[in-house]
Amino acid sequence: MKMPSTDKTVQSKQRQRLGRFGMALATYAVVVLATFLVTSLGLGMMNGTQWAIYIGLAVFGNGIFFVLFYTGANLVFSDPSLTREQIFFSSLFGMVALYSLPAARPIVLMFYLPAFSFGMLRLTRQQYLVMVVCVLGLYAALLTFERFNDRQGFRIQYELFLFILYGILLTWFAFFGGFVSNIRRRLQLQKEDIQKVHEEIKYEMENR
Repeated sequence: MKMPSTDKTVQSKQRQRLGRFGMALATYAVVVLATFLVTSLGLGMMNGTQWAIYIGLAVFGNGIFFVLFYTGANLVFSDPSLTREQIFFSSLFGMVALYSLPAARPIVLMFYLPAFSFGMLRLTRQQYLVMVVCVLGLYAALLTFERFNDRQGFRIQYELFLFILYGILLTWFAFFGGFVSNIRRRLQLQKEDIQKVHEEIKYEMENR
């Protein structure tokens, strides 16, 4: 039995991925605006070079993701949504502000959460936990760099407190996000089964 073409399904999913990417771009814009407000209120300061790296990294990275989604090159990956890659990149992007604004670090850490929540759309609990390890690894590398370079005002007890607190928060996100993603995945499988049966019945009726 010849089944109908799945090209329309692929195109529909690509449109959904572009829509989610648009939401991610809006999130970047909000984070950059929030960073500007932090500096404007005197809670920290970023020089011209740091701002250039901060914004330039966002534009460059998201430009690559846009090209991948727009051209369909993302379809060659095991997960065409590139959710893990986007979350890791957003974490790398956030390291610029995290390093540049040590006095406002508790506020800056909150900027990570919107991007991390996107994992609820795709990631399993195990994948989420791997992302937690990756993000905390980047954070730990930053703290190690600051510690061995004697950053002014660096307090190891305070930084470890923030690190542990942030780790607990991300781990909670991983378990909750994995639970939500699992429910969503089950509903999606049920929907696909129903659509498949519907297409088979429609095909049989057309042949008769």
